[in-house]
Amino acid sequence: MILVIGYGNPLRSDDAIGQHVAWELMKHFDRSDLLVRIAYQLTPELAEIVSHFETVVFIDARVGSRPGEMVWEEIQPAIGTGAFTHNVTPGALLGAAHELYGRTPSGLLISIVGEVFDYGTDLSPRLCKMLPDMTTMAADIIRQYTLQENNHARVRNC
Repeated sequence: MILVIGYGNPLRSDDAIGQHVAWELMKHFDRSDLLVRIAYQLTPELAEIVSHFETVVFIDARVGSRPGEMVWEEIQPAIGTGAFTHNVTPGALLGAAHELYGRTPSGLLISIVGEVFDYGTDLSPRLCKMLPDMTTMAADIIRQYTLQENNHARVRNC
């Protein structure tokens, strides 16, 4: 089972690109083993949900010089980090799933370079135009990553 969490602030223009891509992925995938969630930010309460999945894909905005560029990286669980703060990271959620529920899903972060992070409810024109291509690229990354994960059976039960 795969969980996709698209997150970001929808009142800060391109900061919401993770949400937009996640909404589009809901239309793109027709898989019973994939659930897409939309969030403003990562919160400690998500650890319980995360613990039920084999793979968790986080999609978020990032700052950079090439709007629309996608960077992906495998996320390692942050074990033993203690209490959550207002700044919950993907690694902290994977670590909490391990510490609280005895399950450590594999994790992937897809971050997308934004162009405008000012107050506003719309994506920048550039990212809006690029949204279909970014969604296709994210879908391809998810397919490739989960195929590799299935071949390596990385979910660990403790």
